[in-house]
Amino acid sequence: MMEAMKISIVKLGGSVITNKSEIEEINEENIRSLMKQLAKSNSHIVLIHGAGSFGHPIAKKYGLIHGDSEPTGEKLLAVSRTHHKVQILNSELIRIGNEEGLPLFPLAPSAFVIGTKEGEYDYSRTIVNDVVKQGFIPVLYGDMILSQSRSFTVLSGDVTMHKIAFILQENGFDVKHVVYVSDVNGLYTSDPKIDPNAEMIEDVAAEEFDKYLVLASGSSSTDVTKGMYGKLIEIKEFVKRGINVSIVNVEGKQLQNCLNGLNYIGTTFRA
Repeated sequence: MMEAMKISIVKLGGSVITNKSEIEEINEENIRSLMKQLAKSNSHIVLIHGAGSFGHPIAKKYGLIHGDSEPTGEKLLAVSRTHHKVQILNSELIRIGNEEGLPLFPLAPSAFVIGTKEGEYDYSRTIVNDVVKQGFIPVLYGDMILSQSRSFTVLSGDVTMHKIAFILQENGFDVKHVVYVSDVNGLYTSDPKIDPNAEMIEDVAAEEFDKYLVLASGSSSTDVTKGMYGKLIEIKEFVKRGINVSIVNVEGKQLQNCLNGLNYIGTTFRA
């Protein structure tokens, strides 16, 4: 019997690939560093990235996250603009990854995901599988998608990471590791951006998880997709499905070391 292909899913936070204090400005230094690290990884990768300053400001200004059953022309235009902006960000990331020798294959969630009447998300169950099997690195991102009940909605990269991991598992892939690349080292006892006494938590066992949810705080920048608390809710689901999860900082070579089983600075959530 053929051994299942092992997959690591990597999420690049919007705060590390864009300058969230400047509208529509990529952080090329960070992106290039991360692409170089991915090129040196021993893993089959599925890559997902956030929208950062390309998507969140418009989505927040027009209240797009909640959708609208009877959208105005202004809102429809805002949806189109937001989708266009995140495509530009995705294109820049693909460009830099290609320059570092990575066979990245962009997949716009708006083309294969729809919001259901029940408030869930209906994903194509084959497209990511097929891209991985052909030897490419699929690249997905936070996007605007159609919704059966609300016309449109915001689909975050974190939700897509969660759904794609489980679809890959169900289709016979061995999803062994999920890695979030952030602008902090990992999970802290309080928000390290505002509390100098915050201490990083290096290891979280499955049975300890719930007590750490209360420590989570939202992003200090404009973010319409729930911040760290939302990430921890998703991480809990990964752990329940037997997938180890890491949060690492964009600085240094933490991503490369994490993917290759070497020592790294970050928080590990053990299944």
